[in-house]
Amino acid sequence: MCGGGLSAIRVFVAVEPPLAVREELWRIMALWRAQWRLIRWESVAKLHFTLRFLGEIKEEEMGTVCRAAGTVAARCEPFLLELGGVGCYPSFRNPRVVWVGTVRGGERLAVLQGLLEDELSAAGFGRDSRAFSPHLTVGRIRGALSGPRLAGLAVQPIEFPVERLEVKQSTLAPGGSLYTDRGSYPLGGQTRKE
Repeated sequence: MCGGGLSAIRVFVAVEPPLAVREELWRIMALWRAQWRLIRWESVAKLHFTLRFLGEIKEEEMGTVCRAAGTVAARCEPFLLELGGVGCYPSFRNPRVVWVGTVRGGERLAVLQGLLEDELSAAGFGRDSRAFSPHLTVGRIRGALSGPRLAGLAVQPIEFPVERLEVKQSTLAPGGSLYTDRGSYPLGGQTRKE
């Protein structure tokens, strides 16, 4: 799947919770979706932890990104991550993004992200200027919204194993971005899926 022609594409590397976890989170978010219609809630298919957003790269650079993800995945063992806690960026006073964080395993995710950052930097992609903060973006806010009301959102902890690194292509579309799988790399060198 990796490699290809000459056009520019938008790419990111992520960890995706298993489908059952994303569906459980979506069920929890049902009340939120009904109550806050000014928020564009992410679909089940788009819930993920971004480890590195590369932005636009050349299609021929995709192989390098995939090799970096595969190298890092092979060096790290699977681990448990627990979702919990809800917040807003940049703050509850001025909310633009609603996210779900981690209550356990976030430090392991940060180690994985740091190794990926090192590998991509060595491959010529530079480093992300922003500090890594493990979170799932669940909604984007359009217009004015009373942030303090959002402060009451809560998620019961949901535990799941982190077992793969995913390389995704993001294509901008009128209804929001569309994701295409470009590579999937098992942690600890388990069976590989592409």
